[in-house]
Amino acid sequence: MEPAGRPKNGTGALFLSSANEWTELTDGVGALVRVLRSRQDPTLHWDYVAYPDETHESVVLKAYFDALR
Repeated sequence: MEPAGRPKNGTGALFLSSANEWTELTDGVGALVRVLRSRQDPTLHWDYVAYPDETHESVVLKAYFDALR
């Protein structure tokens, strides 16, 4: 059985972002980033960008744009 969300070609992509959010959210994103870094999975292409000058509402468009580049 293939892991959920894994394309049939065996590679995947993930883009994470955070804005100037409350601590509980940024701590969770930071924990996930640390796990991804430690795994060094060559079949997963991922990136994380923090947008400290953005809010929860304004970060969406910037993150969409950067994720699709």
